[in-house]
Amino acid sequence: MGTTQTVTALFTDLVGSTELTSRLGPEEADALRLTHFGLLRGAIEAAGGTEVKNLGDGLMVAFTSLSRALACAVAMQQAIERHNHRDESAPLSVRIGMSTGEATEEDGDYFGDPVIEAARLCARAAGGQILATEMVKAMAGRHATQEFISVGDLELKGLPEPVPSVEVVWEPAQFSDDAASRFPLPARLVSASSYRQARRTRRFPGGATLSCSSTANWAGTTRRERFSTRTSPQDSPSSLST
Repeated sequence: MGTTQTVTALFTDLVGSTELTSRLGPEEADALRLTHFGLLRGAIEAAGGTEVKNLGDGLMVAFTSLSRALACAVAMQQAIERHNHRDESAPLSVRIGMSTGEATEEDGDYFGDPVIEAARLCARAAGGQILATEMVKAMAGRHATQEFISVGDLELKGLPEPVPSVEVVWEPAQFSDDAASRFPLPARLVSASSYRQARRTRRFPGGATLSCSSTANWAGTTRRERFSTRTSPQDSPSSLST
């Protein structure tokens, strides 16, 4: 019999995995996928999360601490960005969905609205984006180290009513070749000058680039562009189609 508890569910998905296999070949694509999992799991371990299951191209993770879940989501994107900065030959792109609330835990798995919401938000997110329910922002409160941008009420598959949602803002961590780089600064502590020096052009799977002439441009228009970009259904984890 399951037990009910308050959890924050986090889902990830590697965007363009099919294209990666076609472009790189099965062996190299598998190696890159394993690298991607290693980056995500490093962030999970540092934040104290629990990996619930592997979804093939992504992970389901559970947290008892909302603040740690938010820190993990940001650290995941920063780790992917850092990898792309160091190896531009095969850039990775990950999307993340989050929700918090009461869920039923049974045999190490979780069931309930927060799980469904997080999975559907992951499917709606663009590469490099973190989407969360408005409840995540509300529960994080004024002491949250992350910033949030409302993306409105989203209609999510399997849910009867639109879900008020937000984007969790993140910035690339300061780049360093030493182990300290694995512990990124909170987004609000990353200065505009550090960002411009670290990354003036974002690269996405397929070779597309997006230049950022200023931090303001990155913080405003670019986020809306990322949200308006939709990936094809085949890029979503198979578990999200149920």
